[in-house]
Amino acid sequence: MMNQEEKILFMQKKKKRLLIAVLVVIGAFALVGIVLFIATIISTGIGDELLRESPEGSDEIRYIFPDTDWDRNVFEESVYMSRYREIQYNDGVATTVITEENKEFRPPAVQFMYDVVWLIINGDYEKYNEIFADEYWENGGKDYEFPMQALYNIEIQIIDESDDKTSADVSLSYMMYKNDGMFRSDLPYDEEALRPFVYRLIMDDEGKIKVLDKFPQTIIAGSNFE
Repeated sequence: MMNQEEKILFMQKKKKRLLIAVLVVIGAFALVGIVLFIATIISTGIGDELLRESPEGSDEIRYIFPDTDWDRNVFEESVYMSRYREIQYNDGVATTVITEENKEFRPPAVQFMYDVVWLIINGDYEKYNEIFADEYWENGGKDYEFPMQALYNIEIQIIDESDDKTSADVSLSYMMYKNDGMFRSDLPYDEEALRPFVYRLIMDDEGKIKVLDKFPQTIIAGSNFE
């Protein structure tokens, strides 16, 4: 039989062993979690991360992206193909879907932006660079280079326009699935973020439209074309 002092000592040792066992279990779970996290990073290609400066000139937030897959085919990605990928036009009253068959019934600026969206999705950066006017390049505009981009929840809206319809500010908004940062490094890789951009368009005497400038959409007071 143990005396009272021995019983107390025994219980203290028992509690100590139990505490050690609990700490060992917690440590094991933590180690497994770390291993799984590292494995996930490697499997998603973010193991070779690189930090890219935003092509849109934003210094406030910077994101980390995986290496660029120049052979990417977004139309083979089942998750992306399950997203809402129709291109919509918001005329301020109603929102309708634009297609190749009906785009001719939309304003010229909207038709132009519809084609721009497909240049982005298809990764046709050479033709995308051709949409910009000389003034854009003279003012230090960015020369783009990017693979296919998985755009969805796409909407086009004319937010300002001259009376003669030869100049317009057109908002283009969309989300991106697995953004690689090559076209939009101001949006994260794996989050459903939305940051509309305004394309400032001008039409020449022959009816050809070019982009004078593009910038993040903000609240615009009054008209820029009065």
